[in-house]
Amino acid sequence: MKMKEACKYTGLTDKAIRLYIERQLIFPSYTENYMGRKSFNFSETDVEELKMIATLRKYDFSISEIEYILTPEGDVQRALENHITETKEKTQEYLNSIHHMMNSLKKSPCTPQELCNCLGASELEPETTIVDNIRSEQEENTQKKKDFMIAVASGITLFVLLSLVATLFHLNIDYKALNGLILSAEIICSYKLIQKAFNHLNNPFWAFIYTVLIIVLTVYSFAVYL
Repeated sequence: MKMKEACKYTGLTDKAIRLYIERQLIFPSYTENYMGRKSFNFSETDVEELKMIATLRKYDFSISEIEYILTPEGDVQRALENHITETKEKTQEYLNSIHHMMNSLKKSPCTPQELCNCLGASELEPETTIVDNIRSEQEENTQKKKDFMIAVASGITLFVLLSLVATLFHLNIDYKALNGLILSAEIICSYKLIQKAFNHLNNPFWAFIYTVLIIVLTVYSFAVYL
C-alpha cells in the first residue's frame, strides 16, 4: 500500500506518517530514488499500527507516550492512568484560563494593555471555575429533587391525617389525646410542605392557591379538634 492509500485509510497526513516513521513508531519497507526521496510501502500491520497511533493522538497522547505504549515492556494501564492525571491538570488550567478571560470580557477592555491588565487582575480574584459551577448546579438539582420528594411525602401524610381526623369527627369519636397528636403531625407536615415546596412555586397564582389551601386545612384541623 502506497502513502496516499495509507493516508486515506488512517486519516493521517503524509507529514504525520513520515514523522512517525522517523520516530521509529513503524517500520514500513521503502525504495529510494537517486535524489534520496523514499517511497514507502505499507503492509496491513503497518496500517493497523498507524490507526492505533491516530487513535492515541486523538486523545492527546504525546509521541513519547505512544513510543512507550508500543514497546513490548510498555505498561499500558500505568500509561493511561498517568495520561488521565495530566489531562485533568491541563483541563483545569484551560478552565481557569476561560474563567479569567470571561471575567476580563465583563470589563470590556478596548486596548491590548487594558486586556492584559484585566487578565492579570482576574488571576488575582478568587476563582469559581466552570467545574465548580457545574458541581453547584448538580448539587442544587439534587437538593430540589430531595425537597420535592419530602414535599410529596408530607402532602400524602397530611392528606391521610386529615382523612383520619374527619373520620373520627363524623363517627363522633372523641379522643382528645389522639386528635391532639394527629393535629401536631398535621402542623409538622404543613410546615414541611411550605418549607420544601413553596420556594419552587415561581408562579404567584399557584403560590397563592397553595398558601390558601394550607391555611384552610390547618383551620379545619383546629376546628375539628376544638
